Amino acid sequence: MKPRQRPIWILVVTVIAGGGYLLLRHPYSRVVTLLSQVPTVAVAQVDGHVTTLTASGDLWLWNPVGAPQPLWSQPLHISTPPERCIGSAGDQVMLTGVDGSISAWTLSNRQLRWRSTIGEPLAGCPTLGKGAVLVCGRSGIVYCIDLATGASLWRRDLHAPACAHPAWWDGRWWIPVRGQKLVSLSADGKSVTGLSLKGDALATAITDKALWVSIVPTMIQVFRKSAPTIDIPLDATPLWLLPARRGLVAVAATGEVVALFDVGRTITPIWSRKLPPKITAASLGPSPGGGSRCALGTLSGQVLLLDGTTGENLDSISLPTKAPIDLAVGDSFLAAAGDEGAWLCQGQ
Repeated sequence: MKPRQRPIWILVVTVIAGGGYLLLRHPYSRVVTLLSQVPTVAVAQVDGHVTTLTASGDLWLWNPVGAPQPLWSQPLHISTPPERCIGSAGDQVMLTGVDGSISAWTLSNRQLRWRSTIGEPLAGCPTLGKGAVLVCGRSGIVYCIDLATGASLWRRDLHAPACAHPAWWDGRWWIPVRGQKLVSLSADGKSVTGLSLKGDALATAITDKALWVSIVPTMIQVFRKSAPTIDIPLDATPLWLLPARRGLVAVAATGEVVALFDVGRTITPIWSRKLPPKITAASLGPSPGGGSRCALGTLSGQVLLLDGTTGENLDSISLPTKAPIDLAVGDSFLAAAGDEGAWLCQGQ
């Protein structure tokens, strides 16, 4: 007796239903494009475009729509490798070298606005605030530079080097320094206030209501306007603090991820995840349908995409490299940088 054959319409319905489920489960199909085969130290989203910064000191600007094409490239002519960070203010990007060089570029006309140097190696990335740029030297001196001209505005010796990126918040500069201290400077550098931390700082972040400081070991201290400081104990020390719309996503290199919601006088955990791979890069950006996505790079070259609101898995992207060192999330793209080049992952 021959086996009974199912009607063709049942097979068609099954295929359509299965395909619809996959689209709902993983709505972000991806096309991965190699942008550059040279080692890349940083990527960023600036004014709707993608910038890549190579280890040899070349800045590239890419259009992330359609077939990715370089809009322009510019050698920075610095004597030492650039720092792994890009500061931006509108159409202007700030770039620094480990030797203390600082340059400001306008992307729209490819013009170097100014170039300066503090005369000593830097400690961390430049911080922008109120028409100025704050940079920290490894000697413990901080330098404030005019954003429009590059002229020196003032300098201040903090007598201890910065141990995390400075922040501009509530009309003041905030610099975590070694010795478990957080130094607060007025915009003109004349007023100085010192606060005690419960450990040395590892990272900082700014949200609408608070300044967040990741503390070694395993804690976040949250400073808010006219409110008591909140201490949040964690299972692992976050290396990345990613500001979200109503709070923050904290990511540890060991794979612990927690989303925190800032409401009123309390900080409420929204979700937490324990991921098996070691995290090498993290970024938070918009989602095509609204909301946010958290991108996490791993040692194996995978980039995990999580829903920023719920922590649910959205997608996993395989890069032809290991251990991406920087990520940038856009509306419909993801840019990644690593020792083997830079890639653009576009949503379809």
